[in-house]
Amino acid sequence: FDKLPAELQIEIFSYCLPDLPHFDINEGPLLLTRVCQSWKSLILSTARLWSAFEIEITGSGINSTVSHDRYVMDTMDRWLKRSKGYPLTVRVAHIPIGRVSNHRSSELVAALLPHARRWKNVQLILPASDVKTLQQALPVDLPQLHSLAIKLNGLWSSDTALDISALNIPWHRLSVIDLQLEHNNLLTLDRCLEILSQTENLRCFTASAECILSDAHTIKHSLPLPFLESLDLILHDGTIDAMPGVRTRESYLTQFLSSLSLSKLSDLRLGWSVKQASAWSPTHSKFVGFLRSVASTLESLSIRYIPLSEQELMECMTELPGLRQLDLCFSFSVLDIDPVTDAFFRECT
Repeated sequence: FDKLPAELQIEIFSYCLPDLPHFDINEGPLLLTRVCQSWKSLILSTARLWSAFEIEITGSGINSTVSHDRYVMDTMDRWLKRSKGYPLTVRVAHIPIGRVSNHRSSELVAALLPHARRWKNVQLILPASDVKTLQQALPVDLPQLHSLAIKLNGLWSSDTALDISALNIPWHRLSVIDLQLEHNNLLTLDRCLEILSQTENLRCFTASAECILSDAHTIKHSLPLPFLESLDLILHDGTIDAMPGVRTRESYLTQFLSSLSLSKLSDLRLGWSVKQASAWSPTHSKFVGFLRSVASTLESLSIRYIPLSEQELMECMTELPGLRQLDLCFSFSVLDIDPVTDAFFRECT
């Protein structure tokens, strides 16, 4: 092995690493540095092998976890230095437990921000109360950024809403966008359209969105997204009221979907978390029309809590003969309108 060129040794080492290594001495690259001095020297000097990592913050953040958090912070700093100028793939996941707010992820995210120009694939799963860390603008140019996910969670809302537009995110560079924000920071469907209109190579788009689409945003021409393969929307009431008797949340959703031209869409996921719901029937024909427009490529469909009737669900399935995977989720509390019936199953077989 030692007689192989260094480039080939490094290539072999790269196959020994998990996709996203933890700071664990029993997995690569740290494990490989313990084999012999020559391996250690080569691995420590190879930026590529230190450019991807995952940090999961667990526990309550008190007592014994303080020293662990310091170890994680120091280790991340070493990995960032060893990775030199190599593009970074990073996942930070902090899902707090209990009812006491803590800011354990803030320091980690703050330490990552100076390296933002090296970000390639970044996933930040943070308590909503930690959103202040992201309020500062990112560098104007993020030449490496390919995939970005920001997910806010926890029992505490942010004091200040996160202004996505102020972060200088180069939407045109991204192929994967995942913005699952909490109610204080929800995107509207208008904002989703603005982001989508700036993309050029987008393959996957996921968003938690306030189900509002302004009249000013009535699209005269469809928005082409020629590379989009996966669309996942979780719709919420949000803070803006719909116009009673004029527009409904259901009509906003169908108008949004109808405004998109999706020639490669293979995976569609729609989650409905709207309490101020109206009747679905008036907008159903437009929804069926949208499904018809993507039927030639759609292989996977997930519908969660959209208030469809049995007949309406059957009509949707009729338009999708090429569907391979179907995920349906409806509330047990409203069994009288559960569209998944024996008749539906008979229709599917």
